[in-house]
Amino acid sequence: MNVIVQRASPLPIVAFLMAIAGWTLLPVIGSIIALICAGQARREAAHRVDLADDGGLLKAAQVLGWSAIGVALLVVAALLVLLRVSAHQVA
Repeated sequence: MNVIVQRASPLPIVAFLMAIAGWTLLPVIGSIIALICAGQARREAAHRVDLADDGGLLKAAQVLGWSAIGVALLVVAALLVLLRVSAHQVA
């Protein structure tokens, strides 16, 4: 009788924790690391049968990572607009 024991990979957990850090402690860097770890974990899970399915954790990490990057881009765009408006008011 062949029994496949599924074990958990640490990458989905690291990806999720870094995605949370991307919203709190490390705004853009944590999100980028989360997206990289999530991609590596998906590839690893696709090639190995003995890994547990952490699809929900990976999806949450990706959503948190991309949304934090999106908000960061919106903040940068808003700052650029404010700088341009304030430059025109001074001149």
